[in-house]
Amino acid sequence: MPFKVGDKVHKMEFARVSGEVTEVLDWGDAKVRWPDNTVTYEDKRWLELELPEKHTITIEIQGGCLIDVSGLPFGWDYELIDYDNEDDDEIYN
Repeated sequence: MPFKVGDKVHKMEFARVSGEVTEVLDWGDAKVRWPDNTVTYEDKRWLELELPEKHTITIEIQGGCLIDVSGLPFGWDYELIDYDNEDDDEIYN
């Protein structure tokens, strides 16, 4: 599930208003308490995790192979480009 209880989130179209996740449903949608104390059920596709000013994304490499990427915010992706083996492709093709 992309969110957990206690996460600070905001609706994509209202980036300046942050709420707190109070419950996460099985399919990933969240129950959010907003600053005015209203509670709404929100579709996970329309929520963004509010990130602290500093955030660590951990990339684990072992023996030249990507093992794991953790700490990616919901909706983010990563791309791995390995320039070390660029010449190998020319040799074997």
